[in-house]
Amino acid sequence: MAPLGAQNSAREAQNELQQMPSNSKGRFGKQDFVYVAADDVYLYPASEQLNYHYSNEEDGKILRRYWTTACQACALKGLKSGIA
Repeated sequence: MAPLGAQNSAREAQNELQQMPSNSKGRFGKQDFVYVAADDVYLYPASEQLNYHYSNEEDGKILRRYWTTACQACALKGLKSGIA
């Protein structure tokens, strides 16, 4: 049996997940992320930050690349199919 703190964290994450929008595949879409210009980061629905890493050009557009390494330990991972 999981420790009480772990059970509460998973339960809180499940409740938070149920209140969040997602696309039909169970993945979060861009509308689920919030950009914080002052810090140049995106906030992921699990309260993680996606930090800027680099820019590149595709089809004449400059694309800025953001990500986090926290996905493997995410409390929301596996609670909804398709979340990686």
